[in-house]
Order: sequence, then C-alpha cells, then structure tokens
Amino acid sequence: MKPFISGLLKKLTKDLTVKKLLLIALGAMICSFGIHNIHQRADVTEGGVLGATLLIDHWLHISPAASAFVLNALCYLIGWRTLGKGFLAYSALCGAAYSVFYALLEPFAPLWPGLIASPLWSAVAGAAFIGVGAGLCVRMG
Repeated sequence: MKPFISGLLKKLTKDLTVKKLLLIALGAMICSFGIHNIHQRADVTEGGVLGATLLIDHWLHISPAASAFVLNALCYLIGWRTLGKGFLAYSALCGAAYSVFYALLEPFAPLWPGLIASPLWSAVAGAAFIGVGAGLCVRMG
C-alpha cells in the first residue's frame, strides 16, 4: 500500500501547480454550489455519484458532503488501474474539495428560492453550474 500512496503523491506533486490547484478548487466549489443551492432544493437529481448523493440525502438524511466522499472513493478504487495514477490523484483532490465546499454550504439557506419553484429552470441553472464546475476539474487533468 505504501508504494501505491507514495506513487500517487509523487505524481500529484510533480504535475500540480498553484494554478491547477486553484482551478480544481474553483470547479469543485461551483459544482457544490449548484448541487446545494439548486438541484437539492428543487428536487432535481443528477445521474451517477452526484445523483446518488442527493437520493441518499433524501432517503437516509446523510449529507452529500459525506456520501460523495465515500462514493467517489469507491469509484476511484474500482477505476484506478484503468485511469492511471495521475487521473486518480486529481480526481481524489477534486472529490475532497467538493465535500469540503459542500459541508461549508450546508448551513446556509438557498440563494434563489424563486428559482427552485420551477423544475425546468432549476434543471437548466443547475446543469450550468455542474457543467462549468466539472468542466474546470476535468480540464485540469
């Protein structure tokens, strides 16, 4: 296990720049903002891990900050061989940043209560936040 973790850290520190780190954090923040303020409040769901976190929150009242971290970790364990250490390192960083930002947003009420009354506009606005946030993270590696 030690060689695996040291390989991950070596790959991450070799390619990681402050700019990449800031853009990954910004992407995770934008994504968590859209999920927390729009999709979760309007009962609009996503596919994949993001959708699963909203369903787990709805049914079991477990915070998406915690469930996203666990579900992402499981996905990374399954896919690390195929995707490579670099992708795994950046994905883990992005997943952790998403959970931290989501946890910071949880205590606050939604910013646009009028928007969440319309499922169509909530889906469109939320998709814009998710697309931009995930796009920034993916663009960084």
